[in-house]
Amino acid sequence: MHGAYVSIYVNPLAAEYAKTLSANTSIETVQFPSGSIIVKQNATHPNMDPDADPWLTVMIKQEGYCGSLVANNCSGGDWFYYLYRSGAFKSAEIVVAGKPQTQCIDCHAPAQKGDYLWSAFDAVAKHQQSRPQPTTTMQPRTIDACELASINATVPPDVGVDPNQSNQAQRLFDCFSWRSFIALNLPNQIVEPGTPWRGVPRSGAQITAPGPRVWETYPTVFDTFQPLDKTWTLSDRTWEDAVSDTGFCASSDIDPPHRVKEIRMTSKTRTSSRPTLADETHEAFGNPLNTLVDQNGKLTLFEVRINQDEWTFIRDTQYANTGSYGPGGPLQALNWTAEPLQMPDNTNGATGTGAIEIKAAWRQLCTIGTSCAKVDNPDRFYTVTANYYERPAGECRQVTLGLVGMHIAHKTHWAPQWVWSTFEHEDNVPSLTGTASNKSYNFYSAKTATKAPPKNVCINQRPGIFPAGHPLHSPSASACANLQSISNALPGASAVANQITRIDPISSTPLNESFPDMLKTLDSPFQHYRLVNTQWPKNGRGNDGQVNAIDCSEAKSGQPCYTVAPPAGQPGHRLRNTSMESYQVSYSNPNPNTSPPSNGGQYSSAGCMQCHSRGVDFSYVWTDAIEEPVPIR
Repeated sequence: MHGAYVSIYVNPLAAEYAKTLSANTSIETVQFPSGSIIVKQNATHPNMDPDADPWLTVMIKQEGYCGSLVANNCSGGDWFYYLYRSGAFKSAEIVVAGKPQTQCIDCHAPAQKGDYLWSAFDAVAKHQQSRPQPTTTMQPRTIDACELASINATVPPDVGVDPNQSNQAQRLFDCFSWRSFIALNLPNQIVEPGTPWRGVPRSGAQITAPGPRVWETYPTVFDTFQPLDKTWTLSDRTWEDAVSDTGFCASSDIDPPHRVKEIRMTSKTRTSSRPTLADETHEAFGNPLNTLVDQNGKLTLFEVRINQDEWTFIRDTQYANTGSYGPGGPLQALNWTAEPLQMPDNTNGATGTGAIEIKAAWRQLCTIGTSCAKVDNPDRFYTVTANYYERPAGECRQVTLGLVGMHIAHKTHWAPQWVWSTFEHEDNVPSLTGTASNKSYNFYSAKTATKAPPKNVCINQRPGIFPAGHPLHSPSASACANLQSISNALPGASAVANQITRIDPISSTPLNESFPDMLKTLDSPFQHYRLVNTQWPKNGRGNDGQVNAIDCSEAKSGQPCYTVAPPAGQPGHRLRNTSMESYQVSYSNPNPNTSPPSNGGQYSSAGCMQCHSRGVDFSYVWTDAIEEPVPIR
């Protein structure tokens, strides 16, 4: 949001407190003094003239500012936010002041425990990670590294042995990923009165049988949290009756287990409906530019769900009670002296599975050739019929959605920093080595690629495609790979298909052949999905069974720590799903002094663990709850 180059200035009051904060770890809660001022001077390229194209963002701390607002909206704390941008979004000047939700608050909200400053938030997180962590013991089980692809209805609770003692550790976790993907995508139990139905695989059913998958019956985040309802609690609810009933579509009047999936969108951005209804149309962290438009000009849609172990933990700790949490997590965990919050793993969860969070990405399929640039074959996707609620028309219409991406995060004993498995559809984008000219892709066009400008032009287009009339506008910039489009975030603008490319290779594990081959013999659409890779923590636990909470790349000498695996320099260390982390890229600038001269390029910015390590025990569900409130009836 602040461009490629940022200069940050603080007034003496803020500067002095920052020095105190870094030196005094006994401070329980980060609270910058009233009158603190922080100014960012933003630029898209190093020679940008701040007078000719000014672009400033300002934060001013004023005690009592939140309580003085009519709506009493204290998300963002007592900070007054101000943005001045000339020409970057459109030709006219833009001034945003106060508490601009999507422009400023959505991004800063997860940093609540740092008084909404990311630098302070980072300091708190690192300090809490250095505190004594929970200790548990567990007897290892028999090793199993998926010598043969198979279907098992049980979600694996963990890998079979201590991965630090196995020379097959990566294969163990890749096997864990594929078996989880299969088990979660089996058809769910047909509902009968009085019988458990959430997350129960249908006995004896083939993976090709119709009906919702196991994970699709898990509660959504808004099933669990209702921040707009001051009396909301889960204390009187059970896992079976935690059902969403928004009342926006007719299916809400149907018996809960038989409802049609509902996907919500109010406009191209999430600004118009708030706080009435959330839009699940953006990738991680509330950025209004984080929408993904496919080759048919349709927005990709997302949903987040949690399993019984995590839901029960949140209920029993009362961390879903409105008022007990903020966007940074449960209030009890938001000071430096708090005990580290740990979700349940497979040794202490309600079902012995461990906490699981799932995020899915869906495309609206188009099967009529005259109305779409890319004609989809539904047989190549896991598809669902969904009610698609659109405003301002306020209409529900049925659409066919195709699954294009799926994250599975699973907390286990051997991976207390969670196992991160990410899958995507093989038609999303071309491979790094394959030809892209003879195939129709979900998020890539070979024709568009031929129109792309030089890489240095694309680099200067950050953080999005500048509209005509802007000094940095390039007519061909929409062909730049992995570039957010400002036009897609502007209300009323025509959607422009994003051009997405793969930067890191799909995992070379042989399981990416054996499991799809097995699914092909069953004529299952899941044969067209691939494991991008699996991230896991090496030395996630010390020899004493204690959780090692600090990434070794940030640890002090001799400090117990874990390492993100696969290790740096190997595929998977920077784990990026093209359908859910499309813009998780960094840019290397042109360098004329190299031989031959470099014209710049892209590389993946980070991976699942590197991003989620700043969440509450690697989770951002409380952030989702605050940022995307969806009222239920």
